[in-house]
Amino acid sequence: MRNLLLFCSICWFVGSLSAQKLVGIVYDKANQEPVPGAQVYLEGSSLGGITNADGRFEIVVNSIVNVPLVISHISYQPIFISNPFTYLPDTIFLKEKENLLGEIVVQASKYTRKEMLRVFRKVFLGTSSAASSCVIENEDKIELWYNNLTHRLSAECDVPVRIRNRYLGYRLYVTLTGFEAEFSKQGIKATEPVIKYQCSIIFEDLAPNNKRIDGRRMSTYIGSSSHFLRALANNQLDQFGYELFDSGGNNDMAIDSLNTITASLLLTSELKGYIESPGYYLQDHQGATIALDHLMMTHGWRRYAVSEVVKGSYSRPEIGFEQTREITGTVKSGLLNKPASNREVTVLPLGHIPFQTVTDTAGMFRIELHYPDSTLFLVQAKNQRGSDRVELTINPEMFPPAKHIPVSTTLLPSVSEKEKVTAGFLNKAGQRAQYDEDMRSINLDEIEVTAQRIDKRDELRLRFPVNASSDMTIYREEIERKMKGATRVTDLLINLPGERVSNPINPGEEPKVFIGPHIKTFLATNVPALILVDGMEIGDFPLSTLVSVQDVESIDIFKEVGASAFGSRGMFGAISITTRKWNPKDNPTDYRSNSTSFTPLGFQKPVEFYAPKYDSPEDKNFNIPDFRTTIFWKPDQIISDYGHSSFDFYAADFPTTYSMLIEGISDEGTIIRQVETIEIR
Repeated sequence: MRNLLLFCSICWFVGSLSAQKLVGIVYDKANQEPVPGAQVYLEGSSLGGITNADGRFEIVVNSIVNVPLVISHISYQPIFISNPFTYLPDTIFLKEKENLLGEIVVQASKYTRKEMLRVFRKVFLGTSSAASSCVIENEDKIELWYNNLTHRLSAECDVPVRIRNRYLGYRLYVTLTGFEAEFSKQGIKATEPVIKYQCSIIFEDLAPNNKRIDGRRMSTYIGSSSHFLRALANNQLDQFGYELFDSGGNNDMAIDSLNTITASLLLTSELKGYIESPGYYLQDHQGATIALDHLMMTHGWRRYAVSEVVKGSYSRPEIGFEQTREITGTVKSGLLNKPASNREVTVLPLGHIPFQTVTDTAGMFRIELHYPDSTLFLVQAKNQRGSDRVELTINPEMFPPAKHIPVSTTLLPSVSEKEKVTAGFLNKAGQRAQYDEDMRSINLDEIEVTAQRIDKRDELRLRFPVNASSDMTIYREEIERKMKGATRVTDLLINLPGERVSNPINPGEEPKVFIGPHIKTFLATNVPALILVDGMEIGDFPLSTLVSVQDVESIDIFKEVGASAFGSRGMFGAISITTRKWNPKDNPTDYRSNSTSFTPLGFQKPVEFYAPKYDSPEDKNFNIPDFRTTIFWKPDQIISDYGHSSFDFYAADFPTTYSMLIEGISDEGTIIRQVETIEIR
């Protein structure tokens, strides 16, 4: 905007080179009489004229230009005809201005007319060296006023504003139909305003055939917005050295200004109840200030009883902090299922060291958990004689019910703004699809299968898909025939073709199972098979302490091709044991479960924010562009004793401007929030 009035060669798109005439008559719409003295001109040009006593005008142009025709008069509302060379009516009617008096508010202005006029010149003419040569010749005709509540400077002028540009040799006639400059609370002297205006321009050449002035005009024109628009319309951007860049990540991911660490510390941590979008109330504008007053009147500082705190009477939380997770359960024995006290309970967290505990007088046990989420636990109980004739029950995990908070849309962005953000994101996704050779996901419609279902045998072993590729399966029926005389699960595998069960050398030692011929390699001698229980590898943990013979539902054996499903871990074969699923219809005297496996909720493993690595020439020359929008995130940036810190990151593959948000709190309690930008060229 600031250079608009300094150079007046508006972007014309030339058509025919033959001379053209624009002819018409201007009438008063109310009394149908001619309007003399009306200005008729082509917007942004020096081509125009004045209507005569009969209201007639005639404009001769050497070529067709794509600009509107403006008809204005001090007593009438202006008219804009967008394409006069395509259609121009013979008669044009002007509507008289309505001078209605609105509500009158008497308000003392904070600024003098001299101060407001100085600011008007600055924002309307600009601040460049060329702008300093511009003089408004009829400043006394301009009406200015400042609204203390909205912080807006407004301007009106009933006659065209005359501006003489001595540097470029023009006199401009600007019909100003509206002008507003909105400032912050600091006022017109402290901040840059947001400017909105509407006007039409005609200019007079004060220095025709002046080579010095022509040189100034050309140097001002090159690189101006008019020059860029003309180059864009004529597809000449490359010829004039213009380049178009995607604004990139700074527009793709807007900074969350409604939920911030600052808002949590200053607002939500002090108020009782849920505060939606707390950052909104701390923004620097009048609407947020009013909303904050309403919030405090409805919530108040009620999270803490200040009067009790002053007396030194501090309240304590009714429910303490959860410091650990735990497994609880019971062990029962005998025909009457009485609680079994002082019974040994063995816990094997797969991938971790096993441990043991004992039940109390009520047959209950409690185990504290310090393990990551998704850890599988195998739990087994035995009686005082080491027998498995006990029943183990694990108590289910208890969680508080979910509370759904109603979401209000009053403080959320409008749908149109959301659509703009979504459109920008989808546009970048389309770019990535193009660079990825148009490989993208397509969501198919729902498919309904109408054919009759083929019933298959409901096998527990198929809960673990890898068992479907086993070379041999021993089902429950065969296991029951072999159970006579079998005291350990390994006894069920004796005399099977292709298998060998070793005899323990030392008393109490667990037998080992070998698959295939006796193999000696440079890696190991007599390497046993891989053992899995309910799909999980047990490692070196004794199989007999985890699974009893009565618990086995099926055994899958992987010898050759099937063992490849386990990779190098199955190169010496694998055995997958599936335990029985308890049925309440079963006779409890025939089947008791003294072992079980389950996966409780554990702590979340720390996940490092993804960042690409370019350690090799192949990685650096990877041909798929990097379209990341969130480039770097670190929740524990360390600051030195001198207040210094540094970090490095790889930018995406397009020039853009990144927003950098720094939030936190110092050791002294100082709240830190800073937003900066980094330009990647």
